[in-house]
Amino acid sequence: MAVDTSNGAAASRRRGGGEFYVASVAVIWGLNFPIAKSVLDQISPLAFSATRYLAGAAILLVLLRLRGVRLSLGRGDVLPLIGLGLIGITAFQGFWAAGLQRTAASSAAIMMSAAPIFGALLGQMMGQKAGARGWAGILIAFAGVGLVVNNSLTGFHIESGSLAGDAMMMAAAAAWALYSALSRGVLARLGPLAVTAWTMLFGAIGLTVLAAPDLADQPWQALTVGHWAAFWFSVVFAAALAFVWWYEGITRLGVARAMVFTYLTPVVAVAVAVVLLGEDLTLARVLGAMVVIAGVRMARRA
Repeated sequence: MAVDTSNGAAASRRRGGGEFYVASVAVIWGLNFPIAKSVLDQISPLAFSATRYLAGAAILLVLLRLRGVRLSLGRGDVLPLIGLGLIGITAFQGFWAAGLQRTAASSAAIMMSAAPIFGALLGQMMGQKAGARGWAGILIAFAGVGLVVNNSLTGFHIESGSLAGDAMMMAAAAAWALYSALSRGVLARLGPLAVTAWTMLFGAIGLTVLAAPDLADQPWQALTVGHWAAFWFSVVFAAALAFVWWYEGITRLGVARAMVFTYLTPVVAVAVAVVLLGEDLTLARVLGAMVVIAGVRMARRA
């Protein structure tokens, strides 16, 4: 008797597509760290976040309209999208920017790497169980990130930062995981592009309120062509495109499995910094990257 394998093949293609989306997002965000650094030397973090997400939301809303989608929302979708925007854009970026100002960059990277752990916990609560092997992969990848950031095999060299800054970065990681976990219902109704566009708009409005004092004092005329090129990379790729692809990945993989791919972001960021900024490529970082990749592979197969 012939066995119908079409459903299994379709599910495999769907997972493969989801993994492509979230892995691509991790690479884009890894590239964005060194690219955005030059802009953040000229613009305050809150002003940068507010303007880039306003611009990103405008691009996505125009794209929706070009696709023939009416720019209106059902009554039952408005509050959920506002809530998602405040959690995933306003709170996440607000905590991230404030935390980065108050703690060392390496400490910030470690704290943000807790996001997949929060994601797995939330997934567990929502019935998307990671399982023992999945949890092992998550924790192994987390250890690999620590090795990349520590950049040493012989001692503990994590830069010390303030407790308040570390707490804010941990809050940012929790906000990102919560944003991803709560989106599934509205994603099923509206699709990734619409959800991203509206949450980005509502969240950017919240960021603009927080950034109002900084926006008034920014020396916009001091930005060079290179600064504007970096800014628009952050808008088009790291904000608009990456958020749409992130939601596509969540839809196909679930929160826990998608979140573990974010461990690739610091690995990519370090690799780009080595190539473009001339930072040292040490044995600790090479081994750390291998541990991260091994953990991600274990988690995705769980």
